[in-house]
Amino acid sequence: MNLKAQIHLHGHDFLLLAAGAGTYNDSVLANANIINPTRRDVVTMPAPSNGGSIGGFIVIAFPLDNPGIWVL
Repeated sequence: MNLKAQIHLHGHDFLLLAAGAGTYNDSVLANANIINPTRRDVVTMPAPSNGGSIGGFIVIAFPLDNPGIWVL
C-alpha cells in the first residue's frame, strides 16, 4: 500500500525546497532547490505504510510574518 499525507499550512504559502521518500538527512539540504523553488499551499508527502517506519520528508520555507498560531 502506498500511503500519502497531504500537508497544508493555513495562513501562508510556502516554498517547497526538497521532498523525497525515506529518511531525511543533511545531504538533502545540499541538493535543495533554493534558486527557484515551487510556491505551494499544499504538498503531498509519502507516509509510512503497513506499520513500517519508512515514509518520506518535505523541506519547506516561509516567512514568519503572520503572528499567531498556525495550523499545519
